[in-house]
Amino acid sequence: MQNGMLYIEKIKREIKENKEAAVSIAPSYPAAFGQNKAGRLVSALKKLGFSRVEETVYILPKIIKLRSELVKHSEIPILGNSCPRIVKMIHEEFPHLVSCLPSFHSPMVAHCSSLKQRFGKDIITVFIGPCIEKRAEAEEAESVDYVLTFKEFYKWLQMEKIDLENLESRPFDAEPPEWARFSVFLMEIHGIKESKAFLEGFPQNSRKGKFIELLGCKGGCLNGPGMLGRGVNIKR
Repeated sequence: MQNGMLYIEKIKREIKENKEAAVSIAPSYPAAFGQNKAGRLVSALKKLGFSRVEETVYILPKIIKLRSELVKHSEIPILGNSCPRIVKMIHEEFPHLVSCLPSFHSPMVAHCSSLKQRFGKDIITVFIGPCIEKRAEAEEAESVDYVLTFKEFYKWLQMEKIDLENLESRPFDAEPPEWARFSVFLMEIHGIKESKAFLEGFPQNSRKGKFIELLGCKGGCLNGPGMLGRGVNIKR
């Protein structure tokens, strides 16, 4: 059994034991399921037994404020920590640049921390997104209990015979400001080769007072390995 399916069985068992469970869903979900499926995704997750469904970008206003304060008082440019592949590469290949990473958590970890702070430390947190590397990041974070890819989540829906087309729309349990949904897609460098080349000339190739987000996947998170492919039969 693959990791994702194993995690699904564990999550189902915990929900069956009447444990509260919450979802943090990555901002790339419209690309995976269609622009108009947000409300139906919420309904599907509630049907699976989740008591709380929020977008990861709920935490973005707080994160952006922390980033702004950091670059304001920093003598060096700051590198983003949203992509675990990039963070790992910096630690392994560019250890002299570790000090350029933020000391605060990535959006996934920060949002799951927020869920546990608001609804109790025993609530089960599940991050759903396009990135398989998030699992390694979650293993080092107490706030993230499980990570599923969009592909795995879709398989779960198929297993339970839940058809998004037959569900009514429900709102997320917390609404972030609209700008937060789009700000997360802003990136300067994407792709491992391109990111490595940039880091080899960093920080000389960038000015201080700047926050730079590097993403490992070519084209960014929208092309993550856990993103649903074109072959998935979902009406858009």
